[in-house]
Amino acid sequence: MLNLLITSCFLICTGACDHIVLKQPEVVGIQEGETAVLPCHISPPNANLSKTTRRWWFGKRGSGTVGVFPLNNYSSPEHSGRVQLHDPGDRNSLSLELTRAQMSDQQTYFCSLSLIYNGDYQLVTGNGTTLFVYGPLELTRSSCSKPDITLCCQVAVHGGDGMMLSLQPVGGGEVFNESNETFVAGGQIMLKVRANVPVSNVPVAYSCQLSAYSKLLLQQTIQLDEENVPVLFLSTCLAVSAFSIAILCVSWLTQRREKSCLRC
Repeated sequence: MLNLLITSCFLICTGACDHIVLKQPEVVGIQEGETAVLPCHISPPNANLSKTTRRWWFGKRGSGTVGVFPLNNYSSPEHSGRVQLHDPGDRNSLSLELTRAQMSDQQTYFCSLSLIYNGDYQLVTGNGTTLFVYGPLELTRSSCSKPDITLCCQVAVHGGDGMMLSLQPVGGGEVFNESNETFVAGGQIMLKVRANVPVSNVPVAYSCQLSAYSKLLLQQTIQLDEENVPVLFLSTCLAVSAFSIAILCVSWLTQRREKSCLRC
């Protein structure tokens, strides 16, 4: 009985090890206009494969799928002339290269491989990679009407689902009065985050981070130190405040004088 169990386990393991697996990352991010690489790797590597056919498509499994590679009469016309295998000479790779990324390219892409391995025909599909497309990060600072430095970061995205924009102190620390908003500007979806940094906390560095499903896609860092605090502006604010107080004082003295003259 024990020998039968051992033999059965060996056969199950052998069967599992004889199957080819395609490995894809869950998320890939790319800035609009740049070239994206969607990784897809064959496991086990260097397997003796024959009669292989490599394909890429996007959509939902089982329904509404659209071919991307190879190009044919049924392929997506929006991807025409912009897709190719990233490294066609690598037998272990099906990675796809997508040039001139567009916001509309944000989809979930699947690699697929039909092959003969150890005499058996197999059709294997990866788990899919969601490509997130975004514009450049815009990170600015100001300290206008209060003794804080206001940081503002925004980015254009194809869709806000699964994406998050945040401001984080480099090296850890507290984020003060952070607020997030999503709005439409110029026909594009914008993510924006604001945070107030007390001047007393300077010097400090902050990083604006764009992530999707907890994976960091893009970040930009800004260093705040004594030189970054707009001293000239603050001096101007103080001068304006002093001038306003002077005007109020003159007005008050004038009113008192007029009242005194009336009593006379």
